[in-house]
Amino acid sequence: MLDLVRDTIATVLGHTAQETADPERAFRDFGFDSMTAVEFRTRLATATGIALPATLVYDYPTPAALVTYLRTGLLGGTGTGPARVRRVLGSDEPIAIVGMSCRLPGGIETPEQLWQAVSEGEDLVGDLPRDRGWRIADVAADGTGEGGGEEGFQAVKTLSQAGLLRGIGEF
Repeated sequence: MLDLVRDTIATVLGHTAQETADPERAFRDFGFDSMTAVEFRTRLATATGIALPATLVYDYPTPAALVTYLRTGLLGGTGTGPARVRRVLGSDEPIAIVGMSCRLPGGIETPEQLWQAVSEGEDLVGDLPRDRGWRIADVAADGTGEGGGEEGFQAVKTLSQAGLLRGIGEF
């Protein structure tokens, strides 16, 4: 079990086996941060089949303390004896999204809206917004800028649309 914990530390942090040898060394001293702590927990949960808390390295601050906890979970409370552990050598999922928010062109404000727009091939480009204080002339059908825009302002016909966030002028 200690070998599994050491190997997982080495994999997550990119350490050598020798750097992870001390079972009494605190996880924070190995260099864990919140992101690597979650990755470490996820890999151990997959390998052991035990649901593990996201605060695992904080609740059990050393490999020795963690091994005691894992043995207890695997052996039903005894904490002694050899444990059978299923080891996962690789993963087909290189990234795990644990939280996401967004504000994107086309009024997209949730991940669900983003995935829907991507799956439907939605075009998120629209007319230039009028709420940003930009001098925008209406471009006539012939592209001359004579469509009723500001007087004395020549429209740039190559930029009549863009993929911009809505409501920025409200800030």
